[in-house]
This record gives sequence, structure tokens and C-alpha cells, in this order.
Amino acid sequence: MEITNVFVNDRSGEVTVNAVLEDVVLVHPQTLVDPPEYGPAVCITSFFKEDVDFDVYNRDDLKDYLENADWEVLRDIDTDFDYE
Repeated sequence: MEITNVFVNDRSGEVTVNAVLEDVVLVHPQTLVDPPEYGPAVCITSFFKEDVDFDVYNRDDLKDYLENADWEVLRDIDTDFDYE
């Protein structure tokens, strides 16, 4: 996981995190010969500071917490870029 952005709304207490996660989107479907292949994607998740028992500004604690977070895929890295 590569955290790309952390936004903490001090008024509401909501923490929003964007990250690049490995192996979350299907890149090549399974065939009779090969297993499915998964690739990276830009994802987002959010939570409230009051719901966690660590300092959200501590990168290591944040990464540990995010390992089990529910992520939403924002962009498939392999297919969304046009290199023409």
C-alpha cells in the first residue's frame, strides 16, 4: 500500500485516505490455462478520528489500521491512462 493523500477534517473529525493498493482489480480473467491476474488501483476510504484509538498523524499506526479498511476503487491504474 502506498498512501498518496490523507485529509483530516478537524471540524467533523472525518479522515479520508487515498492510496494505491496492489492486486485489487482484475487485469486478466482466468482462462483454462492461466489463473486470474490482478493489478493495482487508486482507492479511497474514510473513518472518524473518534472511532480509532491511535494518532491518525502517525503514519505507521495509520498503515496498520488501513490494512483492514474497506476500500473503494477510484481508478484502475492499468486501464485508465492513455499514452497516445
